Amino acid sequence: MRIAIKGSITPSAIEMVRLDHNPSGKDSVTEIKVLAATMISKCQRITCSKRNAETDRCMNEAMRHIEIAAMFAVKGATTES
Repeated sequence: MRIAIKGSITPSAIEMVRLDHNPSGKDSVTEIKVLAATMISKCQRITCSKRNAETDRCMNEAMRHIEIAAMFAVKGATTES
């Protein structure tokens, strides 16, 4: 599966979503993780470019919620009914 992404995904974002971990082999899991890693990478780039406490606080909170959302999305995508 290929997903078009504008910009690059940072190594730390790849680690945060554990992009290489997909025991189910489901394409939907990879897609969810790539999208989450892309969003996290964007937040990291904004944080690096702005350099102020409020931006850091907001982006850290956003990245935490993206990571959590990805975990629940993967759980939903892999739950057998």
